Formats: sequence, structure tokens, C-alpha cells
Amino acid sequence: MPLTVKSRRKRSIRIAVTILSGVLPVLLGVAILYMQAGRALKQSTEQTADEALRQFNLMLDNTAEAARVLLPLAGDSCNDAKLALREQVTRRPFVRSTNLVWDNNLYCSSLFGDYQEKVNPGDYTHGQLWLMDGNPVTPDTALLVYRLSDEKKGALTTLDGYHLSNVLRLIGRQTSLLLQVGNNWLSADGKVHDSALPVFPVAQSKRVSEQYAFTVAAGFPDGETWRYMSREYPPLFSLLIFFGVLAGSIGHILQKRASSPSVELQRALEAGEFIPYFQPVVHWRH
Repeated sequence: MPLTVKSRRKRSIRIAVTILSGVLPVLLGVAILYMQAGRALKQSTEQTADEALRQFNLMLDNTAEAARVLLPLAGDSCNDAKLALREQVTRRPFVRSTNLVWDNNLYCSSLFGDYQEKVNPGDYTHGQLWLMDGNPVTPDTALLVYRLSDEKKGALTTLDGYHLSNVLRLIGRQTSLLLQVGNNWLSADGKVHDSALPVFPVAQSKRVSEQYAFTVAAGFPDGETWRYMSREYPPLFSLLIFFGVLAGSIGHILQKRASSPSVELQRALEAGEFIPYFQPVVHWRH
């Protein structure tokens, strides 16, 4: 029997092993790239949320400082205090208007001077912030109101939603970024929503301000991981395909190699491939 007898493996099995040898490295590589893309997107949303949190804290620092300066004036006549209110608007970045409150009644505004409006502390998250979808002056523009109170005294300072949506739009160019205050949240288009905060299916990150009553949420829509991979990893995909073809070729060649003589003989014996013949030897006497 020849010592280079080919394996009796079925052709379909050899083809399956060859394909498997080529596909497995590709699948493993894609899985690694997918996890790497997920980590990159998560890092991106965390950095975006951190930066948005920092910017909103800086904005609110200005509104809070204006309120602290004005709080001692609460109870004074509006005619005496309105100049100080308007000075804070001009001096403090992002502050749109300032107001004085006495016993939960807004009585003086930097926009109108003498003014009468009831203030409901329950509208403010933690008694501090209220994200509004507008007011009589700008009914279609979001407004963030900061409240500071001390017994009957109170000061309200407002921050224009334009500045807030600007932060969401410019910082979150590559991500979806939202600002939440209480049950309301603001999107990058400047619209205030009172529904549940959306859940981002990819790389969602949340940051809660330690100074003020708001939360920032960042994330990506469904399928962003694959879009990121197709955008960032084309050369790596080509390399994976090359290694897959190489591995499949090696697997195919190894299957076609002849076994060593001892291994082949052992296999043939176990498979019963040797057929014994008996040839009698006769000695004839003359």
C-alpha cells in the first residue's frame, strides 16, 4: 500500500474546516474591534458630558453670584433697586434678567421695573432651578431660572436658553447631549420637553452637578458602534480579511499533507484496510 495515501475525509468536511479556519480569525478580529469601538465611544461621551457639566456650572455661577448680590435688596422699593438689577444683567455673562421677590411675590424686574407675579417654590427643582419652555417676553425660547431665598427675601436670575442649547449643540457635535432639570429636559434644538429623559442605547453617560440641581446626559443612537467602525477602521478590516484568507489557505494545505508512514500504517490497521492472503507452500518429493 502507498505510504502517501490521502485522508479519506469527505470533501465537504475539508471545505468546512478550510472555511472555518478563514472565518474564525475574522470574527475574532471584528469582535475585538467592536469592543474597542465601544470603549472609544464611551470615552467620547464621558468627555463630552464632563465638558458640558463644566460649562453649565460656569454659567450658573454667574447667575448665582448675581442673585447673591441682589438678595439683600429684596424688600427695598423697586425704584431704588432696579438700577442694581440692570447693572447685574450688564455685568454678568449669560444673565438675561434679574428679579426681586418678597414673600413669594415677584415685585421688581430688570426688564419691566415694577411687576407683580406670584412665585411658586414648588416649580423649582430642589427649590433652586426651573427649566421653562418660555415666558411672556420670549414664549418660544427656553429659560433657566435660578432662585435664591432667605426667609421672605428672594432673588431670581434667569439664563437664556439660547446659551444652553449652544453648549449642547457645539460641545455635542459628535454625540447626542441633553440637559435635565427636574422633570424637564432641553435638547440641542432649544426645545424643552416634559417627557421621560431618552435612554441612549450606545455609550450613555450621565453627570450630576454637585453645585446645582441639574443633570447632563450624553450618548449615541442605536447602530453608532458599527458606523464608527466603518468610519475609523477600514484599513483594519482589510487586514482582517487578509489574515482570514491566509489562515484558510494554511488550513487547506495542512489537510492535504500526507501523514507520516507510521501514523498512516497505524490508521490503516485500525481501519481494517489490510487484507491478509494465505499462500500455502508445497514441497513436492520426486
